[in-house]
Amino acid sequence: MRIQSGGRLLCNWFAAIAIGVAATAGCGSGEKEQVFPPDGGLLDLKAFLESAKASGQATTREAAAPVISAVHLGADYYIRSGQIEYIWGTKLASGPEAAATVIAFQTSAAKEGGWVLFQDGSMKRLTAEEFAAAPKATP
Repeated sequence: MRIQSGGRLLCNWFAAIAIGVAATAGCGSGEKEQVFPPDGGLLDLKAFLESAKASGQATTREAAAPVISAVHLGADYYIRSGQIEYIWGTKLASGPEAAATVIAFQTSAAKEGGWVLFQDGSMKRLTAEEFAAAPKATP
């Protein structure tokens, strides 16, 4: 009997926590914050590009698209749905120029700002003005 009571107490405690979280989930400033990467397609695309760099895999659309659609499903979804634009044929690189050069981006970046993947593999949310000023890679 005592174990069952303890179990109920534990269930009630978890239920109270869940209700508290649910009740406060909508609270905030009212602004809609879009959290895109790193759980979106840019991180998955970065994983493909790291693998391609290590193996010497070509990154043109013809060579990369089958690999992305078979292995990197997050990147495939976001690219096909038009939510991410990847400059096909570009590869990861190092150096100060690569740290500022965009190779993939959230398509809303030009108008509203959004997340970008730089040639050095770093990701950052840019304003529309920053995105317009950022150099874009050429294949």
